[in-house]
Order: sequence, then structure tokens, then C-alpha cells
Amino acid sequence: MLCFLQGCASAPDETQLLQHFADLPAATFHTKILSDTDAARLEYELNYVYNRTDNDTLTITAPEILSGITATIAGTQKADFTLQYGDTVLDTPSISKPGLTPLDCIPRLLYELRASVPVEVANTSADGVALTMLQYEDPAQEDGVVRQIWVDTSQNIPVRAEVYVDGQRILSCDFSDWTALSAAPSPQQTDTTDT
Repeated sequence: MLCFLQGCASAPDETQLLQHFADLPAATFHTKILSDTDAARLEYELNYVYNRTDNDTLTITAPEILSGITATIAGTQKADFTLQYGDTVLDTPSISKPGLTPLDCIPRLLYELRASVPVEVANTSADGVALTMLQYEDPAQEDGVVRQIWVDTSQNIPVRAEVYVDGQRILSCDFSDWTALSAAPSPQQTDTTDT
């Protein structure tokens, strides 16, 4: 696990980061997600295609038993999620609070980066890499939910995110292979193999 150390330098300009992600047309990346609740500790890996003007797509790559399941994400409501394996569309349970499950945490984190003003911004570092930590809270709608996202300061690339509910971390995400695109790739161009 990365150890993030808070620095003493002044906080970076979050408006510039917000504009960067608001203007980003598309991106592809890989993420490892740890879901750690009182009920279970589960690990997932997935490939993700972000498309600002259309649907996002994710493909689970691990665990092996779930590998190949894809989801099309058009928003934050249950009706906007389609889970599919091959030609079979899977029924999914209702999501009571969007952004708190391994399935829908990534679109919510990307939404925060492009559309929300963080309540806290700080310079940090990990393994010699300068990072910006952004903290998001929305007490009016999601009492007790805090999202923290660390962005590589020199490249404007998310590297890690954590989601807390009432002070307990329930999700952590590590991002890799981030590629910014001028437009989302077609399904044929998207690599959904295990990495």
C-alpha cells in the first residue's frame, strides 16, 4: 500500500484541475479496487473506458470467475447501468447510494474530478511523486460519505482514490495505464484482456 505523506507546500489550484478533467474528452485506464466492509473484503480489477459525451464502459478482468463481465454506464441511477456477459444481460440489485460499490465508484470519482469543487486540497507525495489530494464531501445528500482522490501533479492523472462512510474506508482504487484520448475508442479498439 502506498504511504501518502502530507507536504508543507501551499495547496495547488484546484480550479485548474477541475477544468482539465471537465475538458477531457475520453480516457482509458486499468484499476484495482478493494472493497472492505464489515460483510466482506473483496478485490477486483477492471479496464475502464471513459467517454465524456457518451456511455462509459468497464470490463472486469479479475477475479477470474467474473472476468469478461462488462458494464455500460450512462449515469448514476440503477436504470443507467447495464451488466452483460457475452450475450446475457445480468439483472443487478438497486444501488441505494450511488458511488459506494465497486461497480459504480469509478464513474462517481470521475464525476467529482470534472464537476465538483473539493472541500480540501493538499500537496502530498508517494514514492517520490508529487501528488495533489482532493477531498470531496456532500453532507446534504450523502451524510458521512467522503471521497479522497490523489492526482499526479505533473501529469494530471489519478493514481489512487478512497471512499469513506462514517469514517470507515469501504473502497480503495489504484489507477494505472491511464491514457487520455481525443475521442473514446470503438469497442473493437478497446483492449479488455487481463493485465
